[in-house]
Amino acid sequence: MMGTAPKLEGLALIGQGIARPEDVVVARDGTVWASDKASACARIAPDGTLSRVGKAGGEPNGIKIDPRDGSIVIANIGSGSLQRLDPVTGAVTTILTEAGGAPILTPNYLLFDSRGNLWCSVSARRGRSPGWLDGTPDGFVFRVSPSGEATVVAENVRFANGLALDANEEFLYVAQTSADNVLRYRIRGATLAASELHGPASLGAKSCPDGLAFDAAGNLWVTLALANRIVAIAPDGGVSVLADDATDKRINKPSNIAFGGADLRDVYIGSIGADYVLRGRASVPGLPLAHQR
Repeated sequence: MMGTAPKLEGLALIGQGIARPEDVVVARDGTVWASDKASACARIAPDGTLSRVGKAGGEPNGIKIDPRDGSIVIANIGSGSLQRLDPVTGAVTTILTEAGGAPILTPNYLLFDSRGNLWCSVSARRGRSPGWLDGTPDGFVFRVSPSGEATVVAENVRFANGLALDANEEFLYVAQTSADNVLRYRIRGATLAASELHGPASLGAKSCPDGLAFDAAGNLWVTLALANRIVAIAPDGGVSVLADDATDKRINKPSNIAFGGADLRDVYIGSIGADYVLRGRASVPGLPLAHQR
């Protein structure tokens, strides 16, 4: 039976002036970081003041805080590389440019698990092109072990995008953007089982699911970038709409979701169509990421 759907309220603009804030991540001390094409990452202070850190080049996309040392790892979809940003000095170094012998031309999103593994989606094996959202199943996911070995663990994804892990890290969830749905893969040690659908076969024609994040009640929050909508997929697969803006006035091509704050009920939403991050409040706390535990 479907439980009570979560709620999202009070969306407000923060950090205005960021260049393509596709992803956002919140540190344990409350610092909000957003990917920033004009630098590497933008730091948003509690009063909304914006400062830029580093110079990544390309187009920083997914970002995550490494729970081991507090650095920020960047999936740079413009340069085809994973990078590491020192948030204190601003130094940017390249981590890798290939996985299992395959170039990662379009690294999109990344996620750490509790064991120190890094999971990363690559949207299109053929690289960035005008037709890269045409439904060709050439996206893949790779895993980087704590020792640094990168291995491809899932293939044939129709534009692999946002990633999420459930509370028990039993499944890896992958937004399949050009198929308008979400896949999940049972984790089997260093490998993944075959994919299965999570939720409906379609979240709406050309809605383009992008970012994923779990709340503590097991609902998977999904941004629908071209529908300007945020939805939640309940544990039983039912879908509820959390926010919707067909006018592009506030929710403008939403891309990723992050939970933060002392109670993990602050919600931050990145965008590929706006120069700001949205902040709201959720009725339930988010599931903490590896660096927030």
